[in-house]
Amino acid sequence: MATFTDNITRYLRKKSKSGKPVSVYALQDAENCDVGYVLDASRKQLLLASMDPQGRYDGYIAYRMKDIHRLDYDGLYERNCHALYRLQEQEHEPVRLKEKSHFVNLLKHAKRNGLVVTVVRVRGQDHQVTGLVDDVEKDGTVKRLVIDWRGREDGKAVFSVDEIVRVYCDDSDEHTRMLLQKLYKSKKTGSEM
Repeated sequence: MATFTDNITRYLRKKSKSGKPVSVYALQDAENCDVGYVLDASRKQLLLASMDPQGRYDGYIAYRMKDIHRLDYDGLYERNCHALYRLQEQEHEPVRLKEKSHFVNLLKHAKRNGLVVTVVRVRGQDHQVTGLVDDVEKDGTVKRLVIDWRGREDGKAVFSVDEIVRVYCDDSDEHTRMLLQKLYKSKKTGSEM
């Protein structure tokens, strides 16, 4: 008999082929969802090209499949987001899917493109780290330059991919931190942006 995760995975794979967005509810938060296009879904993880409610690019999200408790698709909300995304000619750069782990795929994408990520670790929302990816080693060790909410460097973090429950990449919060970091660095070096 198919499990809930099996059914969700099957629906997500269908949606990835259809090119239509889905709304994903995770971490037992029935009120809030992320909407976007399914880039890939495995039994363990989901990779989503995210958009905001106005249909604008909002980065990428990788989830643990076991944290997803609801999936909506083909509703008015999803159709409106899809239409707005197309009308505004929004795009997401392709993410290379070379590794089995979508967390690793997304972290490597962020490193290649200089994008800020927020990694949520097993211990919950209070165990988030936001910054630029320095390296993802073969043993699953992630090294990151931490950036505070003002865009300033705030040390480094090292942790295992096995601790990750979700990765946000280049959403509006991360994009703001990246811009502030560039501004802060330009002021620090005396150059103008």
